Amino acid sequence: ARVEWEALWRFHEASLPTMTPVAFGESDSGSFVLTESLEPGRKLSALATEPSLTASRLRRLVSEVAGLARRMHDAGIHHQDFYLGHLLCRVDQPGEPVFVLDLGRARRLRRLGRRWIVKDLAQLNYSAAGLTVADRFRFLREYLGHRPGEADRPLLESVARKSAAIARHSSKHRL
Repeated sequence: ARVEWEALWRFHEASLPTMTPVAFGESDSGSFVLTESLEPGRKLSALATEPSLTASRLRRLVSEVAGLARRMHDAGIHHQDFYLGHLLCRVDQPGEPVFVLDLGRARRLRRLGRRWIVKDLAQLNYSAAGLTVADRFRFLREYLGHRPGEADRPLLESVARKSAAIARHSSKHRL
């Protein structure tokens, strides 16, 4: 729990939306982190499949998640489990940000290498299988800060290869 506690504070220092830490404890037999509630909230993995999700709300969420990923990577932080199931939005307050959950493996590096960026983006890409080409393009434009071009091809190809590897692994292990 100590790793998650420290990651929560790193996210707050970087002004990235996540749970608000309240208490941390550890002993020889275990540890815990206590945070403020984000209820009522919905994980984006569940929200993305809801028929009631409007096209405009989906566009806003895609742009918001892309901006969040960019800010996270710009702060030198990689999540390592950056799937839609680890992103949550408050259903009672649609104007609030998307929150990042499950920070137990998140790390901050002095210089965030491309490997970690590819891994995070591939996990997000894999878990967002239902998005259209237009939604994916919107995400990339927001994440990159410009219209994807030839210079971005190596990154995008690496993300596609890693996404395919995640899909093969998930299929093989029935995840």
